[in-house]
Amino acid sequence: MTRVDETTATSPRSSGRAEALGRLLGRPQLLVLGGVSGLAAVAWWDLLRRGEAMCPLPMGPWLWPELGMAIVMWSVMMVAMMLPSATPTILMFGGVTRRRQLEGRPAVPVAVFTLGYLAVWVFYAIVAAAAQWQLHRLALLSPSMAAASPALAGGLLIAAGVYQWMPFKAACLSHCRSPLWWRRTAA
Repeated sequence: MTRVDETTATSPRSSGRAEALGRLLGRPQLLVLGGVSGLAAVAWWDLLRRGEAMCPLPMGPWLWPELGMAIVMWSVMMVAMMLPSATPTILMFGGVTRRRQLEGRPAVPVAVFTLGYLAVWVFYAIVAAAAQWQLHRLALLSPSMAAASPALAGGLLIAAGVYQWMPFKAACLSHCRSPLWWRRTAA
């Protein structure tokens, strides 16, 4: 019986694939960028696929299934819109994580960081869906989700304007404009 070693058992095609996979795995930034881009693309595809029928919710009282549909709608929108804007921070976090691992120090995986970021936005989606549920219950939103009450529309506009002058906004922006504060403490 003839023994076949590894080199003769693999075709040049499969070894080329293995080399390509090895090069890709050696470039974790490409994996992170591909994962983030893929997840955002799937979310955008879902939003475009649903189109205007994204959330055909009744104007009257909602039941739990309608609330669930609204939560899914808001969650998909948050992933599609907020994940791409977080990509530079996720890539930077990945670099810090790799450096810490090379130094033998404990590091949080990039996936955990990204899932935490998404969890915050899904929590926001739940709050937004609950607010939408209550506004529908009070008949303050039209079926197209426009403010059905001039008082509500005016109140929201005034609240947005007042927020622009609040010290709270300046405090938030001083911490949120650049996420580099954690890089100084994590590096």
